[in-house]
Amino acid sequence: QRTIRSSFDALFAADESAFGWRMNTLLAEERPSDESTPFLAGYGLADAPAAHRLIRELASGSERVRFTPRVRQMFVRFAEGLLDQIAATPDPMLALVQLERFLSASGARAQIYPVLREEPGVRQLVVRILGTSRFLGDILARDPLAYEALVYGPGFTQRAGSVEECLTALGEASEPGLDALLRHVQRYRHEALLRIGTRDIVGESDVLATTRELSILAEAVLRRCFDAFYEDACARHGAPSQGDGSPAGYAVIGMGKLAGRELNYSSGLDVQVVYSEEGETTQGMSNADFYRRMVRSVVNHWKKPVLGG
Repeated sequence: QRTIRSSFDALFAADESAFGWRMNTLLAEERPSDESTPFLAGYGLADAPAAHRLIRELASGSERVRFTPRVRQMFVRFAEGLLDQIAATPDPMLALVQLERFLSASGARAQIYPVLREEPGVRQLVVRILGTSRFLGDILARDPLAYEALVYGPGFTQRAGSVEECLTALGEASEPGLDALLRHVQRYRHEALLRIGTRDIVGESDVLATTRELSILAEAVLRRCFDAFYEDACARHGAPSQGDGSPAGYAVIGMGKLAGRELNYSSGLDVQVVYSEEGETTQGMSNADFYRRMVRSVVNHWKKPVLGG
């Protein structure tokens, strides 16, 4: 209890440093002054009006949502370290823009800001990701909980060396139903992409290893999704069968970069679906219609947002 109290006392103590004075002055300005513009440029933030607006929103909120003075004070207490870390990224403006998006999606600043102040290593990792990759920044903005798995879960060093390992790590959804399973798969995909991308960014993975991991992840996700949609289609239309009454199986064949395990972050997934024989389902639907509808359901699923994307 004493440790918690001392941490909060330190967090909310008056900041009389030169940086604290400079930051509070900037936050009080409606637009960046002649003094604030070079101050922001010193951190690689060349677009002073945009940087000024974003920093004010991080500290005080937007016109729609205003933060309490306590939240603003929390921000000022770690702002210097934050800006130093932003300046060290390949694209400081991108880091700032994506940080504001991520934190807006995350919600309660009163819970997040103490973590960012007390754990500079966590803050540095998040800022480095956001200032390097727009793709990973989009994932964090769409699914903020993926950040917790990256920081507080097994960490970005966890690798899946095969499709089978990936499927084992994916596991089962905690709730029944197709929609719950698809949300579960999408969250796992986001978390895995963050781990792969972070290893890439910090130099713990080369190009060949990254493309192989992305391909393994894609194959595992495809397999799980096709299995789920097959089961759902069987429940709706009956199981497909061959002319002799035995089950009519199907196969998903990877093409192009997926087949060669050469996927990158922006690669599309080219596949062909084949089935064993013409026939009909136990409810009288032709196998051709059954598999056509199943494949269409898979494609439509990936066209609509799940967990924001």
